[in-house]
Amino acid sequence: MNFENENALFKKALEEKEKGNYDDAIYYLDWASLIAFAKGNLQKIKEIEKILSELVEKTDYLSLYASFFIKITNSILKKEKLPNNIIDEFFEAIEGIEEKDKEFKFVVMALKRIVNYMEPMNQKVPEWIYEWIEDKEEMIKEVEKFNPEKDKVLIQSKDFKKGFVTGTFIGGELDKSKMKIVERAKMMFGIIEVDGAVIEIPLMAMNFTGGIFRAKGVKNEEHLNKIIKTIEDLMIDSYFY
Repeated sequence: MNFENENALFKKALEEKEKGNYDDAIYYLDWASLIAFAKGNLQKIKEIEKILSELVEKTDYLSLYASFFIKITNSILKKEKLPNNIIDEFFEAIEGIEEKDKEFKFVVMALKRIVNYMEPMNQKVPEWIYEWIEDKEEMIKEVEKFNPEKDKVLIQSKDFKKGFVTGTFIGGELDKSKMKIVERAKMMFGIIEVDGAVIEIPLMAMNFTGGIFRAKGVKNEEHLNKIIKTIEDLMIDSYFY
């Protein structure tokens, strides 16, 4: 099943409805609604609304996303302001979708569409939302270009203005003998310095499959590439060797 095509998901929902598999039908309508809204296909949302209304009395299975995106779509089509707590409602609706999921990019697209609608309606958007969207868009770009067959470091967020980068290394531990080991709040960290940047690795989170890191004082993309190379060179017991 192609979870990036709202039309294919909608067709699958209709097939399950005809078979009497109403829970499954709602499941596919849920995903179709997220993707359709993210892409701006509001007509498909209206089609989903019609089918969902036919299923409500046939099952106790509750829609996770469709009912939310139907509500927003109806407000948008009527050119109404969205509820003041719509951002909170959005995150409550999609809380089951994690950043590692390939569908997460549609979560970011959908939120951006909501924000873009709220702005000309003179509705206040929390400042952190803009930073969240920018951060997640950057993360999605990194994930999409990450090649697990050859890449060892995945950058999850970066902000050169603040000099802050977070990421994951995959395929092995880092050589502790090449780190400065410090204890903070009863947790052990490995510290590495690269041209003025300080990389911190929580040792509890590191094992033979990899670990996480954060770096402070990162100046630019070239500096980040040096940090990535340093991490790669310190990797031991890697599946890639």
